[in-house]
Amino acid sequence: MKKIKKRFTSFGSILMMVSFILMCIGIGFGVHAYMIGNGQVPVYAGQGYWSPAITSSNRIATTEFVNIQEDRAGYFTVPLPEGTDKTKVVISNISDSHMVLIRVPGADMDFYHRNPFSGDMNNVTGVKYGFDDDGAVVELDSDGVYEIDSNIEDDRLYIKLVPPQEIYDKILVINAAYGGDETGSVGYGLKEKDITLAVSEAIRNHVSGNDIGVYFTRTADVNVSSADRIKMINDVDADMVITLRVAGDEDTRITRGMNVLFYSVAEADAAQFMLDAISAKAKVIPNMTAYQAKGELQDSSDARFFGIDLAYITNKGDVSAYLDKTRVDRVGEAIAEAAEMLLKD
Repeated sequence: MKKIKKRFTSFGSILMMVSFILMCIGIGFGVHAYMIGNGQVPVYAGQGYWSPAITSSNRIATTEFVNIQEDRAGYFTVPLPEGTDKTKVVISNISDSHMVLIRVPGADMDFYHRNPFSGDMNNVTGVKYGFDDDGAVVELDSDGVYEIDSNIEDDRLYIKLVPPQEIYDKILVINAAYGGDETGSVGYGLKEKDITLAVSEAIRNHVSGNDIGVYFTRTADVNVSSADRIKMINDVDADMVITLRVAGDEDTRITRGMNVLFYSVAEADAAQFMLDAISAKAKVIPNMTAYQAKGELQDSSDARFFGIDLAYITNKGDVSAYLDKTRVDRVGEAIAEAAEMLLKD
């Protein structure tokens, strides 16, 4: 692991040192690498783009910004070292932390003292930067969940935070139940939180529609509060929310199969379509669809809400099937396809 070099300096009237620690797992809601508009910079969402040395770096908060002729309306400007290879500049969109990380290769420890940031701060609430042996890491903090529009010209990165609603026709949120110290139901050595997370990750791998944005309330084994789940759903203005759960039957261990729950009587047919489509694609046993009274989550938004009971924790054969990675992947693919069909209907 590389040791992060720290720089302490003074900019204008305000300067502070912020020790910022990011978890290097469970980041991001997006489903793939992508480019938007005329962007020339790859924008990544998800795990695997930042080493622990980078994600745990101490970055310096700065409030020194200037306006220059080269700025573009609506864009924040990040100066780059002269001759920077644009293919080496990497942007990671850490949506669940309301953060964008920018890897700038070749920037020395004095670079942003000599070349301050500039441009439009729209939706940007703070800027920090730090260094390691490979260059600089710039962190943009935001006030919500955004997608990225970016371009590089003349050794400047122009970046804009764009609301998801301006990018996608429809927005789907996958809500994996429980996490962290909230295990959910437990049976036969399996925990509900692990099953729901595994299927959530499988869904992410199979979302294909470029006109559908998909976000995840949980992408790691962490306990996400109801308030944070609700905030994310509202931040992206979700059109559909699917909560992944595991059922149980206190009276018998015979009950098995998948349930699809709906929270509005108008969605009864849609729930049946989803159950039929998933069971046919993934070869799972359909059990039933059922109406559920709305809770805090469903009352928080006008989105279409569904719940999927993936299996019965009280049936060993039913729940143990999720130890099979092929089964998990097949179920994730089936849910993704069914949701996309309903959203396009």
